[in-house]
Amino acid sequence: MSDFVWEDPPPDGRGLVVLSVILDELRARPGEWARVAAYSTPASAGPIARRLKNAGAEATSRKLPDGTGGVWARWPEDKDATA
Repeated sequence: MSDFVWEDPPPDGRGLVVLSVILDELRARPGEWARVAAYSTPASAGPIARRLKNAGAEATSRKLPDGTGGVWARWPEDKDATA
């Protein structure tokens, strides 16, 4: 007898829901910058900034004076908000 549990895996937890929520908020206020994420290290901030850019937003990550990292993003004013 095995100890296997036969079931489907849970949903992928790579933040797709969070990303869609961020994008919805940015689309609601095009052209306005918002800090959308904070991380313990600057290196951790880069990947979310890249994902936001790939989704059509303008985004950047920065190192803060305390050594942590942040991500700022905005939806371009000239871009269709339904994209």
